[in-house]
Amino acid sequence: MAMREFGDVIAFDQRGTGASNDLPNCNSSQIIGNTTNISDAEYDALFGKAFHECLTFWKDKAVDVYGYTTKENATDLDALRRHLGSRKITLWGISYGTHLAMAAIKQIEPKLDKIILSSAEGLEQTIKLPARTDAYFIRLQDAINSQPNAKAALPDIIAMIRRVHAKLEDNPIMLTVAMKEGGTYKYLWKRRDMQELASGMIADPTSASLLLQLYSALDKGDHTLLNTMAPRITSTNENITLRPMQTLMDVASGTSAKRRALIAMQAKTSLLSTFLNQTVTLEDVDRSLVMDDKFRERPETNIPVLLLSGTLDGRTYIESQAEAVSGMRKRQIVVVRNAGHNLFMVSPEVTTVIQDFMRGKNVNGREIEAELPDMLTAGLNLGK
Repeated sequence: MAMREFGDVIAFDQRGTGASNDLPNCNSSQIIGNTTNISDAEYDALFGKAFHECLTFWKDKAVDVYGYTTKENATDLDALRRHLGSRKITLWGISYGTHLAMAAIKQIEPKLDKIILSSAEGLEQTIKLPARTDAYFIRLQDAINSQPNAKAALPDIIAMIRRVHAKLEDNPIMLTVAMKEGGTYKYLWKRRDMQELASGMIADPTSASLLLQLYSALDKGDHTLLNTMAPRITSTNENITLRPMQTLMDVASGTSAKRRALIAMQAKTSLLSTFLNQTVTLEDVDRSLVMDDKFRERPETNIPVLLLSGTLDGRTYIESQAEAVSGMRKRQIVVVRNAGHNLFMVSPEVTTVIQDFMRGKNVNGREIEAELPDMLTAGLNLGK
C-alpha cells in the first residue's frame, strides 16, 4: 500500500505460479526407501532418473518444458507492460524476483524506470557456492555471540554441526513417526536428511534458531525435538516427486562449467555439501533445457537500482548479492543487520528507505538495525 504513492502496484504471477499454476506434479517411480541408507551418489542418480521420467510425464500432459525459463518470464513482463499501456515499469522483487529483474534489465532495459531488489539472486547464482554457506555460519556465530546466554549454550556451532553429521553418518536414527490419521511409520534419519533440512531452515534467523536447537539436542543424544518435528519433516511417500515450474526454472537458469567445478571442489569439505542446490545434477539430464552462459553474464545498466541485503540471509548470501549488482552503475546498497532472506517486514525503516529511493533521494550506505531474535528460543514455536 505504501508503494501506491508512486503508481499502480501490480502483483505479477509469473508463469507456473498463483492463478497460472495448473501444472501437475510428477510422482516418479524412483524410490528412496524411508528405512534404507544409500550413498549421495546413488541419491543423485535416482533424482536424475526421476527427472528424465518426469520430463516425459510432463510432455505427455502437454506441459511445454522448454517454456519455463527466466527469459520467457522477462518477455511476459514486457507483454504485461504493453497490455497496461505503460511506457516504463519499475520492478520490485525479492529472491527469484531479483533474478527475473536482472534478466529483464538485459532484455527490456529501455522499458525499465527503476529497480528495487531484496535478497538478490544473480543470474549465475541459482546454484549457491558451498563456501558461502560456511561463511554464513560464521556470521551466524557472531550474532549468537552478541547474546551471552546463547553464546554459552552454542559456543561453536560449526564444530557442533560437524559432530552431528559425523554421528548420523555412522549411526542414523530410526524414528517412529505418528500420522495425523492414526498409525505410525518408520523413518531412518540420516546425515543427508539433516543437511537437506538445514538447507531449508537457514534463510532467516528465527528458523535458524530452531535448527540450532535441533543440532544441539542431537549433539547431546537427545532425540525429543527431532521426534516432535518428525511428522513435518518426513513423509510416508518414498517415491521422488518433482514440481514442474520450480524444477524446470532452476535447471534452465543453470550453471557454467567453471562454477560447477568450483561448487564440486567446495562441497567436499563444506557443512551442507550441495544440498542447498538440488537441481545442479539435473542439468545433465537434458542439456537443451539449460540456457547458455550468455544468459548468466552479469547485467550492466545505468538504471537506478536499490539493493537491500540482510546480514543473516542464509539463502542468498550478502557477498553474492554485492557481486550480482556490481555491473549496475547507479546502484545503491542498504544493509539490514540481523535480517535474513525475508526482510521486507523486519523494520518499518525498510519501507522508508524504499520510499526515499523512489523519491530520488540517495540512500546508498544506509544501515538498518533489525532486532535479533533470541537465538536460544526464537524458533521453538516453529518446532511444535
